[in-house]
Amino acid sequence: MSLNINTKIFEKSIKDYEKKIGHAIKDALYDVGLRIVSDAITKPPKAPILDGFLTGAFWVSVTGREVQKPGQFPSPGDSGVNTKRLLDNSLIAEIDTKNMEKFELRVGNAMIYARRLHENPFVPGEWSQKRGGVGYKFLSSKLTMFKDDYLRLLAGFIKKRMQ
Repeated sequence: MSLNINTKIFEKSIKDYEKKIGHAIKDALYDVGLRIVSDAITKPPKAPILDGFLTGAFWVSVTGREVQKPGQFPSPGDSGVNTKRLLDNSLIAEIDTKNMEKFELRVGNAMIYARRLHENPFVPGEWSQKRGGVGYKFLSSKLTMFKDDYLRLLAGFIKKRMQ
């Protein structure tokens, strides 16, 4: 006696579920990326200068999707909110989306000087006056401080999309 089981329907449902959860994960990663951007702008330590270029030039990238620019992303010819300095192409960094993993979130800032302000203590000068509640590591500090919150948000966003 033999028993034949047709698994094609089961295999199709697994593939459908895998596709659905993949979209849910990417949507959830994007939403977490937006929260990270919001925290980078509003929670201390904030970016050391209050400038329209710096606070508007955050971006969020999720694997396989177009880069999102959640704020009023500055364009060449715009002027900074406080500096009134015109933005030119030499100040804008390339957005890196190369070699991303299957499910990867990247959050960054397109201003070349953002890296300098992130890595070094700020000295007031050409760009702007110093803000209150500032510090270098203004982006990565949020990832350290709120890591568990972001993971809970990610799980919650995925769960909500899967219902």
